[in-house]
Amino acid sequence: MGMKYTKELLEEAAANSTSVAGILRFLGLRQAGGTQAHIGRMLKKLEADTSHFTQRGRPSHETSTDGGTDPRPEASRRKPDQA
Repeated sequence: MGMKYTKELLEEAAANSTSVAGILRFLGLRQAGGTQAHIGRMLKKLEADTSHFTQRGRPSHETSTDGGTDPRPEASRRKPDQA
């Protein structure tokens, strides 16, 4: 049977972390996507304070360095005449 994540435990872990990955480290859990997703859902459900978390990860598809919406370099974008 899995571990029971109480509101108190997750709030303490969140207070001592700056990311969901940090919470997993705090709790001694494996860094796995499913575990991160589960803890993230639990934090949201319990309305735990994560306002101090830093935003890191993949760049948004809505931003790019050239001001467009495609973050890929110009040379790697497929042109309409390239079938």
